[in-house]
This record gives sequence, structure tokens and C-alpha cells, in this order.
Amino acid sequence: MSAPAATTTRYPGFMAAFFLVALRIAIGWHFMYEGMDKLHSFQTAKPFSAEAYLRFANGPLSDKFRAIVPDVDSTAFLDLTQRPAAWKNRLDAYSAHYSLTADQKALGDKAYEAALGKLDAWRKDRTNRESLDKYLSELKTNEALLHSSSAMSYERERAQAKRKDLDGDRRKLVTAVQAIEDEIYAGLDKSLTPDQKARGAVPAAWTQLDMVNHLTAWGLTLSGASMMLGLLAPLGALGGAYLLTMFYLAMPPFPGLPANPMAEGHYLIVNKNVVEFLACIALVFIPTSMWVGLDAVLFGPWLRARRARREAAQ
Repeated sequence: MSAPAATTTRYPGFMAAFFLVALRIAIGWHFMYEGMDKLHSFQTAKPFSAEAYLRFANGPLSDKFRAIVPDVDSTAFLDLTQRPAAWKNRLDAYSAHYSLTADQKALGDKAYEAALGKLDAWRKDRTNRESLDKYLSELKTNEALLHSSSAMSYERERAQAKRKDLDGDRRKLVTAVQAIEDEIYAGLDKSLTPDQKARGAVPAAWTQLDMVNHLTAWGLTLSGASMMLGLLAPLGALGGAYLLTMFYLAMPPFPGLPANPMAEGHYLIVNKNVVEFLACIALVFIPTSMWVGLDAVLFGPWLRARRARREAAQ
């Protein structure tokens, strides 16, 4: 007579199994709710974006994470010699998308020429020119220090902290230049007919950041659903562990690195991501979904039949 399931090495007993299943469901709920909230945000005026998290990445792989953000330091955007061509390309795309009439095109061309004049005046303003030169100079110095093999640890720490100040300067400059460009479309937007407005916004080019945003949202949702339902739960737990690894590596709580401004509490090496990662890895190897979950319904009969054949052969 075979031993009851409660005494086998794969089943730890009712109470242990109960809390392990509860742990799996709780982590799954956390992942799925986070993912669904991000997916819903894509339909709102403020869609989820990992830009801020990636922009201030400070771990060993910070350059890899920051490279995901298009023009992360806005050096290309603030190359004012390239703005006229970029604005013209955007205006052409706007015109083609809405099939502007001759009068609307004339209105756009007039606004474009006016914006070029304002941009030239902004560039010639002494204060603006000094602010732009100061930002680009300090950015170059800061990046050189961060990538210097001879830099001391305290110098790197200061350089990482300096990125926040530099980003404030970057936003001010970008906002000023972007405001001039937006004036091109103030009159055009008002001139659009109802039929033209029905075409929606001009489609934006798909970037690597957009892909990362959607993969993160879907990854959290599917991993969470997998763990909650107990459907291929080990794979769901493994997917969640991978996402947590990426979150951790972007801003690890290592000594000498600036603290994550979005973190709750204070951490050293171990943070919430590490704790949840270890729990997910444990759930990869503990068959909780074969105790309670859809895996037990779908694969349980096959596993029991296989075990019975193996015992009969023995």
C-alpha cells in the first residue's frame, strides 16, 4: 500500500502547502494588478512609461538601461541646427495624416516660419545660449567621470547624484524649445474639421522604450495570471523572477550609489525586489499548482497514471 500524499516528500503537509499556495496567489495578484493597471493606462492621457526609472538607472548596467530611452540626454533634440528639418518633417507628416487643405497648409507654413524666427531669437539670447552651453559642457564632464576607470568611488557617487541636477536643466531647455514647436500646431489644431479630427493623433514612431513599456505591462499581467490560476505556474514564477531581476539591476541598493527616489524605506543590497525574486524562484521548484490550481486539473490525471505505471513496474 502506497504512503498517503501527506507523507510524501513532494507534499509538505496541509499547513505548509496552504501558505505556499497563498504565497503564490499573493505574488500573482501583485503582478497581475500592477500589469493590468499599466495596460489600462495606455488608453489614458498618461500612459505608463519606464522612462524615469531607466533614465536614472545607476547600477552596473546603467548604460544599457539608459540606452533604451531615445535621446536620453536630449543632446540630439538640443542640437538647434537640426530642429528646422525635424520640425518640417513633423509638419509634413501632420499634413499627410489629416489631408490638409491648401489654406491649412498655408497656415502651417506661416506658423512654421514664425517658429523658426522665434527659435533663432531664443538661440541668440545670451541667457539661453549660456544655459545650453553650460548644460552640454557639464553633461560631457559628468559622463566622462562616470566612465573613467581611474575615478574614485566618492567621485562616481557625486557624478551619479549630479545626473538629477543635470536632468532638471535638460527639462527646462527641452520645455522651452518644445514650446516654440508646439506653437506651429496651435492654429492648425483649431482649423481641423470634424472629419479630420476623427482620424486621431498623428501616429508616433514605435521606439524601443515603447516596446519595453508594453512588454513590462504584459509580462506582469501574464505572469501574475499564471501564478494566481496555477496554470503553468512555474513558468509564470520564472517570468516574474526575470522581471524582478531587471527592476533590481536598474537601481540596485549598492553602497556608493544614490538611493532610489521611488523606493519605500531604506535598503542595502537586499530590497523588496530581491525578497520577491527569491520567493518566485522557490515557487518554480515547489509544485504548488499541482496541489491547488489548473495544472492539477489539466496534468494531474496524466501524472497519476504515470506514477501508477511506474509503481506497477516496480
